[in-house]
Amino acid sequence: MAALTLASLPADAKVVAEGKSSPGGFYWQKVQKSNGSIQYLSRSTNDSAIQKNAKCDGAKAAKP
Repeated sequence: MAALTLASLPADAKVVAEGKSSPGGFYWQKVQKSNGSIQYLSRSTNDSAIQKNAKCDGAKAAKP
């Protein structure tokens, strides 16, 4: 899964943590950019693309 996950991240970002997947398969991914800033991305176990935040919020996925 990591190879698919990294493929859609900006080149200057790295994954530092992933939250537990919700029953619907959505989870939060904590990403650190090269400038040190932290960003949370909504992800799905069924699709490697970044999801809209509302999907993780609606699924009550916990942030790492």
